[in-house]
Amino acid sequence: MKKIILYLLFLLVLSCSIKKSIYEHFLCEYKFIVPSGFTRTILDNGEEAIRLYKYPDSSVFYISFNTTLNDENLKKEEKYYTWLIDFYKGDSITYEGKNLSNKYWKDHILDKMLSIGYINVPKERKKEFDKAIASAEKLKGIGKWWRKTIGNCH
Repeated sequence: MKKIILYLLFLLVLSCSIKKSIYEHFLCEYKFIVPSGFTRTILDNGEEAIRLYKYPDSSVFYISFNTTLNDENLKKEEKYYTWLIDFYKGDSITYEGKNLSNKYWKDHILDKMLSIGYINVPKERKKEFDKAIASAEKLKGIGKWWRKTIGNCH
């Protein structure tokens, strides 16, 4: 009985680690050029994954799977439910606006359940962050696996 419990526990741990690596993989399917001067953070809770590029001025650039950093901004503009439908359908649509601090935010849906965007961007840096979103390009074939294998995934 102990062996069965240990075996089931092992499978549970293994399945959680596989799930996290699968979500992290989705973030590696795209390459893009982000503004310099960031600190990178990766969050992966097993249901959502997000790669954050944080800047000293509080600007944040991100690519996310199954989530967005702009949910509060979308809700304030009454666009959240429309965004959610587009997000799960994979429609390539951009939502954008200003937050209460008069800083810019943007969320661009790249693919089904995958988006790229920014929050807290001052007016003088908006073009720079827009250019980063426009640079997003989906990797083809074995390239995406190779980039992840060699550790060159953003």
